[in-house]
Amino acid sequence: MPQFGESSEIFDLLRSDTDNAIDGRQLVMSFASVVAFSSTEKCKLAFDMFDADGSGYLSIDQIEVLLTCTHFSKRETLKKKAYNLLRLVGEKGTGGVSMKALTLGADKFPSLIFPSTKQQEV
Repeated sequence: MPQFGESSEIFDLLRSDTDNAIDGRQLVMSFASVVAFSSTEKCKLAFDMFDADGSGYLSIDQIEVLLTCTHFSKRETLKKKAYNLLRLVGEKGTGGVSMKALTLGADKFPSLIFPSTKQQEV
């Protein structure tokens, strides 16, 4: 698990610039990324959390938010990774990534979507 000097750092990372609030979906996905779930389970959770319009695809914006949660980094630093993910596993003509494609991508390029984390000893 990434090391944070203070627990508030993760909240600062996820906090919205406009209203200083934290989106609960992002918080859940961040915690799920460090739990020993399978990549399939994490992809299902990602779709449950971020495919708000029910289109069956994650848009580039939704992918950027997902990567913010799983990489524990600011969104601006992950734009290139998001575009690479869309290029590698996105479905032509949709402008997005389906759950099936995200799952295949997570298995083929694990560090791109769900980078490995070291679990802390309790």
